[in-house]
Amino acid sequence: RVTGVQTCALPISGSVLEHEPAGTPVIRVSALDADGTYPNNRVIYRIDDKDAEMLDLFNINPDTGDVTTKVEFDREEREIYALTVIAEDGAPSSLLKNGRPNQTPNKFRIVIKDKNDNPPYFPQQHYTAEVPEDADVGSKVIEVVAQDLDTEASQTTYSITNGNLHFDFEIEPQTGFIKVAKALDFEQINEYSLTVTARDGSYSNSTTVQINIQNRNDMKPDFLQGEYFAKLKEEFVPTYPILQVTAIDPDIRDARVNQIGRAHV
Repeated sequence: RVTGVQTCALPISGSVLEHEPAGTPVIRVSALDADGTYPNNRVIYRIDDKDAEMLDLFNINPDTGDVTTKVEFDREEREIYALTVIAEDGAPSSLLKNGRPNQTPNKFRIVIKDKNDNPPYFPQQHYTAEVPEDADVGSKVIEVVAQDLDTEASQTTYSITNGNLHFDFEIEPQTGFIKVAKALDFEQINEYSLTVTARDGSYSNSTTVQINIQNRNDMKPDFLQGEYFAKLKEEFVPTYPILQVTAIDPDIRDARVNQIGRAHV
């Protein structure tokens, strides 16, 4: 009784880390032949020669079934490859009667595993947000989230690395939410330029977040002088202003606008 090549308990997939050198092991395939004598039961392995791409990427030991790489892979370019391996026995087949050995093809899934070889990146290099000066401590201002091409990178964490005057803001390390950390004052600082840095355990990247403070009418007008004096002659009614008093509003930074605060008596 003559039988063809039969697959045994085979792994259906193999894997290799990206950026490993050529010659790195990927998978060992195995097949059995139920014939009892040599060379009928000898099994030889080869990559399907109809798939030129796989022939350029992988090599297989014809005797052991060990599959190794021919190139260095990049998971970010491609993650999955389908490799067809043909197992054939060592003598012409009495079943096929064409002078060729019995053959059994089998497909194997080759997975390119990720390394943390890419830095996180922000979709924008500059963010802008506004927050009123009377915002409550803990109020959320803006969320900045970085992306990472790697799947095996550590969780991205965020920090404010520059521009946080008086530590008026804080950022949630796991989410990238920027929040108000202290009471704000438009009259003291009306604009912040924060540098936010994202880290994935090996690499980092930064972006700029400009936060504009919105003014609120929270200041009383102030007279420029604590007291004003004018001299008048008794029993004289002037037809002209005898005194000019001036007040400014600290909420208004434009000096030209504050001129409206002048009054004549």
